Amino acid sequence: MNISSALEYNSKQCFSAEVIQIIQSEVGASLTKVFDEETIEKISAWQTSHQLESDGKLGRKTLEAMISDLKEQKKLGEAVALEQHLNRMQEINIKAFLKFIRYAEHKREDDGVYFILYGGETFSDTTKHPNKTVKKWGKESSAAGAYQILSSSWEEAKRKGKVVNFTASEQDKYAIWKLATRGAMKYVKIGNIEKAIATLRQEWASLPGASQSKMTMSEAKQHFQKYVKEYSRP
Repeated sequence: MNISSALEYNSKQCFSAEVIQIIQSEVGASLTKVFDEETIEKISAWQTSHQLESDGKLGRKTLEAMISDLKEQKKLGEAVALEQHLNRMQEINIKAFLKFIRYAEHKREDDGVYFILYGGETFSDTTKHPNKTVKKWGKESSAAGAYQILSSSWEEAKRKGKVVNFTASEQDKYAIWKLATRGAMKYVKIGNIEKAIATLRQEWASLPGASQSKMTMSEAKQHFQKYVKEYSRP
């Protein structure tokens, strides 16, 4: 077990002091309300006793096992608190990853990216996909919006009932649908963006390792963690 790695991992999961105390009580650590070496060692021992990988990291499997344990002990309030944290972190990771894709596509962080056509022009009608083919940089494309969605791909999503209009929220719904259909959602929820990106390079060529990307995986992780912190604020 690498204690430093576990401390770093757990610190990025945005646990409240109260939830940390619940975890410390469950694993038999001192109730300091902060992650320290003793807590990591106790988590690792707890993982071993529950046939889990004893890395000291509070990933989804460990948290789900703790929730189950707390329910068996009739500590329902503590179980609910952990469930709420787990659900909130999954929602935050999804939001952060969507913002990361938008940044990768546009190198911008503002909401104006929802109204950009391939090539840089803008549009204002969000009742439907612009469906405007633009010739630039040696190619033609109908890509539009925050996730540079092709008109044909949008129409497919619309036929399947996944989207309605081309507003920002519907564009987000499209991207979430793609995360699910490409098999990336399970990785996004737990914050494993390296594996998520590996499944999405055919969808977004701006992602690290894809055909049009100059971004490194290290840069991607930095941006993702930045957005996780942003969405974790009360």
